[in-house]
Amino acid sequence: MDIEPASVEDKGWLILITFTIEMKREEKIFYAVLSICTLWLAYIIFSADATFDKGDGIQHYLISRYSWTHSELFLHHWGKPFFILLSSPFSQFGIIGTSIFNLLCAALSAWCAYKIANRFEIKLAWTIPILLFFSTIYFAVINSGLTEPLFGLVLIAGIYLFIEKKFIFSALLISFLPFVRSEGFMLLPLFGAMLLYRKKFTAIPLLAAGTFIYSIIGGIALKDFLWIWTQNPYKGAYNVYGHGELLHFIKQYNQIWGGILFVLFGAGCLLFLIQLWKRKKEIPLLRFVYGKPNDSLLMEELVLIYGCFGIYFLAHTFFWWKGIYSSLGLVRVIAGVMPLSALICLRAIAGISEVFDWNKVLRIIVLSVVLLLVIKAPFFQWYFPFQLEGEERVAVEVGKWFEHSEYKNNTLYYLQPYLTIALNIDPFDKKRVTELWWLNEDIKNNAVPKTAIIFWDTHYGPNECKLKPELFDDTTKFKLLKRFLPYKIFKTLGGYDYEIRVYETK
Repeated sequence: MDIEPASVEDKGWLILITFTIEMKREEKIFYAVLSICTLWLAYIIFSADATFDKGDGIQHYLISRYSWTHSELFLHHWGKPFFILLSSPFSQFGIIGTSIFNLLCAALSAWCAYKIANRFEIKLAWTIPILLFFSTIYFAVINSGLTEPLFGLVLIAGIYLFIEKKFIFSALLISFLPFVRSEGFMLLPLFGAMLLYRKKFTAIPLLAAGTFIYSIIGGIALKDFLWIWTQNPYKGAYNVYGHGELLHFIKQYNQIWGGILFVLFGAGCLLFLIQLWKRKKEIPLLRFVYGKPNDSLLMEELVLIYGCFGIYFLAHTFFWWKGIYSSLGLVRVIAGVMPLSALICLRAIAGISEVFDWNKVLRIIVLSVVLLLVIKAPFFQWYFPFQLEGEERVAVEVGKWFEHSEYKNNTLYYLQPYLTIALNIDPFDKKRVTELWWLNEDIKNNAVPKTAIIFWDTHYGPNECKLKPELFDDTTKFKLLKRFLPYKIFKTLGGYDYEIRVYETK
């Protein structure tokens, strides 16, 4: 009897069934946990009243969204060109679309970290999504337009490719890391050192590929082949943001990791140091004593996981301590290396499992309690549930007034990011909209058009824009139209009581 060949649809189901059967038990658990975490965060994104960050997060989203209308934004230095390129299709669906993009970055980061954990032979790798998604600051930045999740993905994916010995692709991908966040430049030497250690000399020049490509594109589009350096927005800013204490980020451990994850992170570092001591013969600096290192992945873990995390964390600690490179001491920047932190915490989870290996029931109970405490942590932070905060609520009131005002077609000056959404305007329409920090120069050059509307707020006006409130006391040049105050007075950057004032130029 002839047997009919299976249809394309049947073959698809057979492949899926075969894949499911062959998949290891732990791998099934991992994908189940990853799916639950991803769906849970998606639900939060769609049901939240706002995103986590309403300042830089909104600005990154706006640059990404309007890049399709204003192509020059694809080379926006502060907006980060590689982030803009990859996120812009999602941003066309609004800020929620950008948050979904970040959620996908988180899911892919967890997948890469899981694969790396298996190569490092760390047990209980299926817990990676929990250790990553529910670190308190990473949980928050997923629901935003910030660049940290993509930075973490490019970094962990580059490490995964390196460990899989796909050195060319690893170097090419990592070369674009600085165009997601500028700190990427600091991590390139670590990858260069590891390529040198593995004697992959031909891949080393490819670490400059991203910089070379964007230099050429910028040279053609901006007439400046050195635009990456000459147009660097991270200069000075000491007088704007000030500086802080050396242990600032350590003291903010609860906002970065959450209490239980911070303990796991410390324990993971300690356990790796112990392992490093036991396997010191594999460290190349000591090979003159112990001989040549073997082909283990100890150096990859030391340099690319602990090294990258350490350099990144210490750099931000130093920047805020010295008040340089526009550092504001924001804890959210550490989210960029949270995929690495998840791997470090995993070592502690595996260590706990080994301690209670003598009693399976007790081990399950202890691990369950630890993971539940990890999951619980972000839901008790100041930012959750995600809602519009003081400054944004005032911006919404301004938007309601503006919608029914007679000034909807006037030239506008403003900088407060959420005003763009509240006013429902294209912030990059240069014929109509000017960023507030250009007002001083326009005043000096007598270039301020008459009947222009100025939205001056006490956060961005006197700080970033250097526009003190006394400037607008000149009634021959400015007419105060309206003041918007929060329901409850609060202080903003610079110690000012927050408000938004609307002026018209004469």
